[in-house]
Amino acid sequence: TTLGVQFTSDAPGTVWFDAGLKSAQDQIDKLLPGTVNIIQCRNCAKSTHLIVTAMSDRQSPVYFLFDRGAGKLRLVGASRPWLDSARMAEQDMVRIKARDGMELPVYVTKPKGKGPWPTVVMVHGGPFVRGHEWGFHPDNQFLASRGYLVVEVEFRGSRGYGSKLFRAGWKQWGLKMQDDLDDAARWAVDQGLADPARLCAVGGSYGGYAVLMALSREPAVYRCGVAAMAPTDLDLMYGSHDSDASPVALRYGLPVLMGDRRADAAQLEAASPVRLADRIRRPLLLVHGAKDQRVPIEHGRRLRDA
Repeated sequence: TTLGVQFTSDAPGTVWFDAGLKSAQDQIDKLLPGTVNIIQCRNCAKSTHLIVTAMSDRQSPVYFLFDRGAGKLRLVGASRPWLDSARMAEQDMVRIKARDGMELPVYVTKPKGKGPWPTVVMVHGGPFVRGHEWGFHPDNQFLASRGYLVVEVEFRGSRGYGSKLFRAGWKQWGLKMQDDLDDAARWAVDQGLADPARLCAVGGSYGGYAVLMALSREPAVYRCGVAAMAPTDLDLMYGSHDSDASPVALRYGLPVLMGDRRADAAQLEAASPVRLADRIRRPLLLVHGAKDQRVPIEHGRRLRDA
């Protein structure tokens, strides 16, 4: 019997089909009105007690035990209990239009005070994954506590927002996927949120690759970059040692997602940061792991040498 379905829209949630669990969820939500409350259980329909994880954009996860008979919650523990949620930054999820009209989800974490703020454009890895969801994110909160706005865009190719957005990213490394990153940065500037003179791009894995492309394509937009575990030579990704092992890559294959190694060779070369090193004029921090199997350190060495 299917008791319910857990899902993620902007934030995680649950729809219960079981009347008893739906009632329990309603009771919990009334007791904890300011948070997203996720029930965890093993034998859910018969359990007399339920574990509840409560969190929000400003509240690091807190764990409770819910007594179904008494209708009461008991605190079990809290992650990061030393943080004052009232001092944490708020996160919003908005939808913006890319330059070609494609709708893009964007998550914005605002520091205290009034903008425009110095801004970190945070690029998720993957790239063919869901990158973000509304909630508590330590990196964002750290940056916001230092006065930085954090902008995170679900660029085309990202999953969890429909097939159209996902498929629009196929063979768009360094192209429209990169446009989406720049469009989100410009949107934040146009909204009076981001200081155009203080924009920095930060990311790991594909996000690191996008940082390198951002610095080479738009040096007037981004003033610095941090690229971790970044692929720098797209042809090298087709090698036997560092082909992408993610489930979506195994399902569709790199020729579909990124480009055919032979038929699209010119496009792949033009979108390889190692070929564009002479255009990178802004301060850049490169981070690589010596034993990384997915993005071998050879990628970093080639770009460093270039």
